Amino acid sequence: MNDAAQRYVGTHDFRNLCKTDVANGVFNFQRTILSAQVLLVGQSLGEGRWQEPFQLCQFEVTGQAFLYHQVCCMMAVLILIGQGMEKPEVTDELLNIEKNPQKPQYSMAVEFPLVLYDCKFENVKWIHDQEVQEFSVTHLQQLWVSHAVKSHMLGLLEAALGHSVSNTWPQVVGWDLEGAGNHVHDRLKVWVLLTAQLNGSCPLPLSLVQNLPPGTGYQKAILAAQAQLQSDTGPLQAELLQCPAQLAELEAQVRKLELEQAQHRVLLESWQQRHQADLELIESAHSRSRIKVLETSYQQWEERLQRENEELSAQYLSHLHETALACTELIAQHQHPLAAAEREKDQERIQLLELQQSQMEQLSSSLKELASHVEALHLTTTQELELGIRQRDEQLQVLQELLDLQKRAMEEHNQLQEATRKRGRHT
Repeated sequence: MNDAAQRYVGTHDFRNLCKTDVANGVFNFQRTILSAQVLLVGQSLGEGRWQEPFQLCQFEVTGQAFLYHQVCCMMAVLILIGQGMEKPEVTDELLNIEKNPQKPQYSMAVEFPLVLYDCKFENVKWIHDQEVQEFSVTHLQQLWVSHAVKSHMLGLLEAALGHSVSNTWPQVVGWDLEGAGNHVHDRLKVWVLLTAQLNGSCPLPLSLVQNLPPGTGYQKAILAAQAQLQSDTGPLQAELLQCPAQLAELEAQVRKLELEQAQHRVLLESWQQRHQADLELIESAHSRSRIKVLETSYQQWEERLQRENEELSAQYLSHLHETALACTELIAQHQHPLAAAEREKDQERIQLLELQQSQMEQLSSSLKELASHVEALHLTTTQELELGIRQRDEQLQVLQELLDLQKRAMEEHNQLQEATRKRGRHT
């Protein structure tokens, strides 16, 4: 692993040893690693104690501007090498981008042991607050006490099993439990059952509790967990009795929500009708303003084409002037190829004229098409407007006739009322 770590040193392309972050604009994967080594915590590699069960190793790397998940990927490759699944030369293969342009599939190392513990800057003098520093030291000491106590407790539990740690530890570290001995399986079963009992998921077998040594921490913890499980069943039964009342409340809330949904549906339909009426008004207004917009756009387009034509003619004249100057210089310098230059000049002039003529023809054809399109659109819109005006006139005539009929009916009604009044006076 240390040999493979030394191969990281230098400037390399680490695209096969990182997680690409192209979304944030990272396209350069060239990074410089100043140092990289695998060390044993508290001792050197030459002491030969790296196979002890509780010995920790650390991977220390110093570099400039690490990539996204670069260190986790580098550590993942080192772990594969340490497990014997890869050779140290695989780091050279991953750093060779020409030979391996695509990243292979492998899982990253876990991130919780990764610590950025130092950053170096030139000509920077840090100022430390004494109170803040004392608080940080106190907080770290509290964390150390908590983890040290937990570590010591785990050691005691390991020793309480009565097995040799040196014989079973390599099998546990390898994470290959299929070919392990019965002691490893028994120990794992005890841990799983103890965790299940403390979580209240399933009861422990009575035979397992009786087979544990009396007075040990395991038996006390298991008996306490069983008592706690039995005491927790009372509140669960009370909650079960309250379930029908809660169900009735939920049904009432559901009915209330259904009524609110019906009201919202009616309100939504009214808003949709109003929105449809607004859309019809907008479309009628848009059809009236469409003609004006097309006329103005046609005028603007015609003016722009005229300006472009003037610019092209000016460019053509300037080009002709430059060509004439070049021809005079060539005549003064070279008398012999004068005839050839004249022919080339005539050909170029003819090509320019043909180009200008073709451009003018294209412009005129486009102008004609635009004018015909505008005229057709103008005719259709005017016809639609005339048809609408006729329909409105017809509607107004019908309304006028209805008003006349109503007036006649009112006059007849008034005459009948006067006649009835006169008859009443005579009587």
